[in-house]
Amino acid sequence: MTGPGNEMLRRLRAGVLGIGAMVLVLGTMTGCPQEEEPEPVPDRAPPPPPAPPPPDPVTLSDVKRDVEGTLGREVDARVHFAQEHAPTSAGLASAVYRFADALAREDLDAIERSLSAEGRAVFGMVRQEWTQPQNIEAVRVVFMDPAARTGEAQYATVGFAVQRPHGAELFMFLGEGTGGDWYFSSLPSSDEVRSTASAWDGAAAFGMGADFGIPEGIGFGPDPDAPSERSEPSGDPGDAPDSGGGGGTSAPAGA
Repeated sequence: MTGPGNEMLRRLRAGVLGIGAMVLVLGTMTGCPQEEEPEPVPDRAPPPPPAPPPPDPVTLSDVKRDVEGTLGREVDARVHFAQEHAPTSAGLASAVYRFADALAREDLDAIERSLSAEGRAVFGMVRQEWTQPQNIEAVRVVFMDPAARTGEAQYATVGFAVQRPHGAELFMFLGEGTGGDWYFSSLPSSDEVRSTASAWDGAAAFGMGADFGIPEGIGFGPDPDAPSERSEPSGDPGDAPDSGGGGGTSAPAGA
């Protein structure tokens, strides 16, 4: 028998159970840990900054003026050092001017000062043979190591064409930078004799002909008095025009 009191209790119980169920559900939902949001993925590392541009070659006219200020005179007019062969190192350019000037003047002391320890050791053994004038008409820089023209280098191959009355010969040297100064030692060079120094423009080392980069006639290279031992001169004296670098007076023709 269901009376009004029992119906009320039933509804109350149902309501309590419903509230309890709701509380249980809410409690369950509240007690569940929320999913953590994933950490943001860091952006890709920025690319490294671009490499600095290569240094520009020095301006040879400025270097030459500084060398002349130190020498107290002009660089010998027989020296030709064109801007196209300019390195990025002012120290190397200065050393080339000094060495070429010493060769043109046949200044043996100055030549020796331009050499490395190895170069001086060789030169010391043969210097006594340089007893007669070599009649040098031109000393022309015809090759500069590309690494020295486009960047900072510790070593640089340099080619000098030395012209005398019988023709022009190529002498290759290795320059080494030491504490800002540069010194030279010999490299194998060609035995070929060309008509003019400009005929060697752009030349690199050829063969193993010369033991030391000093003009022939002092124990190195072919004998100028023995034509049968020399290569035939090649090129027209006018096929490679002079591109500057001399002193205040005119250079000999064909340099």
